[in-house]
Amino acid sequence: MNKNILQALKNQEPQLSANEILKVLLNQLNVKEQKYDANYTQNLIKAHQTLLEPHSFKVGDLVKWKEGLKNKKLPNSEQPAIVVQLLKESLIDRVGEEAGSTYYREPLDMILGLFDDDDEFLMFYYDKRRFELLMVNDET
Repeated sequence: MNKNILQALKNQEPQLSANEILKVLLNQLNVKEQKYDANYTQNLIKAHQTLLEPHSFKVGDLVKWKEGLKNKKLPNSEQPAIVVQLLKESLIDRVGEEAGSTYYREPLDMILGLFDDDDEFLMFYYDKRRFELLMVNDET
């Protein structure tokens, strides 16, 4: 933040610390301070456990995203996809080369097929840890 703005605010409200001034500014901008409570922590642990939960897939299996682990546009959250191929060696996603990207060094070890909005059959590479088997009674 511009030091001149902070100094001007400090001159108007000399009793406020820099952190308090920042809170006032964030409040005026309707930016909520992040609070990482026990619910957040429990959800984080659950997502991690879900990611590490192993599944054995085979070609032809119907799968869907595990809850909370969808990181790509397709398939949609509850959209079934079919396992087209399981790769013996993972490919490393090169799309997001920056370390801050959600795709950075993501191991892609499964090819899934699905229909897009135009009913075209498409195939994409995915990290199989993010998927679970779709039970026949789960189908929509």
